[in-house]
Amino acid sequence: MYLSRLKIWNYRKFSQHENNTPGIIVPFHRNFNLLVGENDSGKTAIIDAIKIVLGTTSSESISIDEDDFFIDENGNRSSTFSIECLFKGLSSREKGLFLEWLTFNEDGSLELRVILNAEKTYDFSKKKQIINKTIKAGTVGSEKTLDNEARILLNTTYLKPLRDADNELRSGRQSRFAQILKNLEEFNQDDSEAKDRVESAFNEANDVLEQFLKEPVIDKMKEIVKDFFIEGAVDREEYLPKATPKKMELLEILRKLDLSISEPSSGLGSSNLLFIAAELLLLNTRDFGANLALIEEIESHIHPQAQLRLIEYFTNDQELGQYILTTHSTVLAASTHLEHITLLHDNKAFPMGEDWTKLTSEDYAFLERFLDATKSNLFFATGVILVEGDAENLLLPTLSRAINKPLHKYGVSIVNIGSTAFNRYLPIFQRSEKNSELNINQLTLPVSVITDVDIKPYEYYVEETQAQNAIVLSEEKISSIKETLELEDNFDFTSLIGIYDKERDFKDKLMTYGIDPNTCIINSIIEDIKQDFNEQDIQNLIDRKITKLKDKYNTSENVYVSVSPTWSLEHCIAMSNLQPLLMESIVQVHYKSDRYRHMKIEEWNDIEDHGLRAYKIYKFMLDQKVSKAMVAQFLATKINENMSEISSNIRDDSYLNYIFQSIYHTTNS
Repeated sequence: MYLSRLKIWNYRKFSQHENNTPGIIVPFHRNFNLLVGENDSGKTAIIDAIKIVLGTTSSESISIDEDDFFIDENGNRSSTFSIECLFKGLSSREKGLFLEWLTFNEDGSLELRVILNAEKTYDFSKKKQIINKTIKAGTVGSEKTLDNEARILLNTTYLKPLRDADNELRSGRQSRFAQILKNLEEFNQDDSEAKDRVESAFNEANDVLEQFLKEPVIDKMKEIVKDFFIEGAVDREEYLPKATPKKMELLEILRKLDLSISEPSSGLGSSNLLFIAAELLLLNTRDFGANLALIEEIESHIHPQAQLRLIEYFTNDQELGQYILTTHSTVLAASTHLEHITLLHDNKAFPMGEDWTKLTSEDYAFLERFLDATKSNLFFATGVILVEGDAENLLLPTLSRAINKPLHKYGVSIVNIGSTAFNRYLPIFQRSEKNSELNINQLTLPVSVITDVDIKPYEYYVEETQAQNAIVLSEEKISSIKETLELEDNFDFTSLIGIYDKERDFKDKLMTYGIDPNTCIINSIIEDIKQDFNEQDIQNLIDRKITKLKDKYNTSENVYVSVSPTWSLEHCIAMSNLQPLLMESIVQVHYKSDRYRHMKIEEWNDIEDHGLRAYKIYKFMLDQKVSKAMVAQFLATKINENMSEISSNIRDDSYLNYIFQSIYHTTNS
C-alpha cells in the first residue's frame, strides 16, 4: 500500500475553501516524491501533517498546539482542522488487516481513508482551553475509530533535518539505534527466538564475569569486610560481598550498543548516511503496512555526490517502500526525474508528472538532459526569468538593482537555457485538465521570457551591401510565391519572411522546406521580389516578429514575453543611454593598451549618426569575436560603479524597457 493523496483543511498555512473543499490536495507517486519550493511554501507543514495522522516508528510525541490552526488575513484563527490520508494499492493481506475501515473508490477498488480531526474546546472543570483529537478511518460520514494496532501498521519512518547523527547512534537510554533494533520483526515478538538468544547470551556472559571476579576481587574483599564488624555482634557471613550480574531485557541490552563506521575518523556526513541506513533498515523489513519514509532536507550535512547516490537508491527501490522528501537543493532537483517532483507555490501543490503538465514526452526527454542544477533553481523561486544567453544572465541582476528591483530580494531566479528553446520549459508552468482534481487551474508563478528579435537594423544593409536593394519577403508576398510554386494554402511558409541581402541565403532557406532552389522558376521569383527598402520596412518586419514571438511563447496568464526592440540585447544597449559604458567595456576586454582603447572610443564618438555608431560598436564585437559574456561582466561592474548617475536615465530608456518590463512582471510590481 502507498499514500496516494493528502488533503488538508485549516492546518497551519493551508486554509479551507468554499463548500468544505480542502485548502490543499497533494498527490504522491507510489515510490519516490521530492517536494520543492521557496522558503515557507509549506513543505514542512505537509511532512508534519502526515506525521500527526500516521505517527512515527520512533514513537516520538507529536503534539498539537494553537499555532497548528489556520489563521486568516484578518487574524482570526480557526477552531478546527482536518487532515486526510488516502492509501491505495493494498495487498490482499493489508485488505484483511484493515477490512473494517476500507472504502470503495470510483473504479471499484478498495482503499483506506484515514482522517484526523482536531478541535479546540474549553474545559470548564480545569478552566483552560484543550485540543481534542480523533483519528478515524472509513467512508465519508461512516468513519470508525482506528485502533492502536492498525495505527502502528501505518507508522512512518521520519528523518528530521539537521540532526546530530552521532548522538542518535550512541549507546544510552535515548538510543535511536536501540529503538530501531527493538522494532525489527526478529525482536519485537514476545516469543521471539532471536530475542531469547540475545538475552540468554548476554546473561551467560554476566555469569562468566561473576566467576572471573570471584578469586581476584570478591574473595579478597571478604577478608577485608570481616574486619569491619565486631566478632559475634552480627552474622558476618550475611554481609559478605557478592558480584551478582543484573538480569537484563533486550531493550536494555540494545541500549548499550554504539553504531559507527569502521573508519574511526569518519565525519558528520558519514554518520548521517549511516543513520539514514539504520532508519531504512526498519522501513525495508516490513512486508505489509505503510512502508513510508519522510525525510526533511536530506542535503543537510551530506555533500552533493552523496545526495545523488541517495536519490538513485530511492528511485531504484521500487518494491520496498515509499519516500517523501523535502529539499532546498538544486542538485537534488536537477537529478530527480520530473515525474517525482511536486512544486509547492501559493499554498497549492503542482505535481510535475506527465498527467499534470502540458509537457510532451519529447519535452520530458529534453529536460532530463538539460535541466541541470543551475536551471533547476526555477523550482525554488517566487518568480522566474528565462533568458537565452550569458549576457542577459549576467546583466539582469545589475539592471534590476538600477531600477530598485533587486531580483534576489524578490526571490526571482534567472534561468539561462542557452538557446531559444523556451517552449521546452514553458509547459512546466502550464497545467493539464487533470489539475481540476486538485482544485487548481494554473500555476500563478510569474514567468518572464526575454528573447532577441534577431532582425538586423537598417544600418547593417546600408553598410554591408552598399545599397538598399535586397530580397524583401513580406507576409503579403508569401501567398503569391505559394501559388507560383503550386503549394497548398495551408503550407506554412511564415519562417521565410524577412530580408535577404544575398540570394544564396534565400535559396538556403528554401532548401529547409524541401524545395530545390536551383531552378528557373526560383530565379524568376527572386527577380520579382527584389526591391528597394527603407527603415520603415525594417520596422514593419520587427513589429511582425515581436507579435509572432509573443503569440508563440505567451501561452498562459502568468507568462510575460519581452522581445528586444532591435537586433539583440547588445545592440539595444548600444542604442541606449548605456552606450558609453558599453564602449568602455568592449575596448577593455579587447585591448590591453590604454592608447588603443582611447583611439577606438574616439573613432566611435566621431560617428555623428547615433544608429550607425551603435551598429559599428556591435559589429566590432561580432567581427573581432569579443566575448559577449566578458563584455557583460565588465559592463555590469561599470553600471554598479555608476549606479547613482545612470539609474534615472535608463529607467525610461525605450531600448531597455523590454528588460525592465520582464523584471516588473516577476517582482509583481
